[in-house]
Amino acid sequence: MNNKLAAQLNTPKLYPHQLEQAFPHIVAKITEHWDARSLDCYLDSLLFDSRGNRSGFSTAVLSEMFAIQNHYRALQPPKQRSIDTWSELISL
Repeated sequence: MNNKLAAQLNTPKLYPHQLEQAFPHIVAKITEHWDARSLDCYLDSLLFDSRGNRSGFSTAVLSEMFAIQNHYRALQPPKQRSIDTWSELISL
């Protein structure tokens, strides 16, 4: 078990046991990217095939990665919405 990732997740039920068993290098990368706030981009690059030649992950591994991504996103502060007054007036 990667103790640093377990601490980052702070939720034992989210720990990716299947992912760690099959792809320990991905668990290491998740841990590395967590504090750099680039985890979302890293997980997207794994979860969504942009090259068209990947074989894919098992359902269990995918489920764990999506759970981590959702948890990570929930911990991030909300993005500020920029207000474009002109666009809002035109749409009236």
